[in-house]
Amino acid sequence: MTLSILIEPHGAGFRARTGSPFDITADAPTADAAVAAVRRQLDDRVRAGAVVVPHPLPLTVPGLPPMPSLADHPLFDDWLRAIEENRAEADAAEAARGD
Repeated sequence: MTLSILIEPHGAGFRARTGSPFDITADAPTADAAVAAVRRQLDDRVRAGAVVVPHPLPLTVPGLPPMPSLADHPLFDDWLRAIEENRAEADAAEAARGD
């Protein structure tokens, strides 16, 4: 899992913080020290038994119609053909240049 840490100048040093669900903040004289303090707090919470479990959300919202598929659009096949033609032209031009 990757967690983003925001680092900002703060007072005479730096503040590093995470967002929810962790809500951890640390102030230190340097950005590296502030990040290290946040990491220590995260490690402490994991050692104490904290667990983050991902939970996928459905793509539909009750009461709203489902999102239409791009493949259902009347111009989808024309769009795919145009992409294929463009790719073939680019490949031919590249081959002619000897790339």
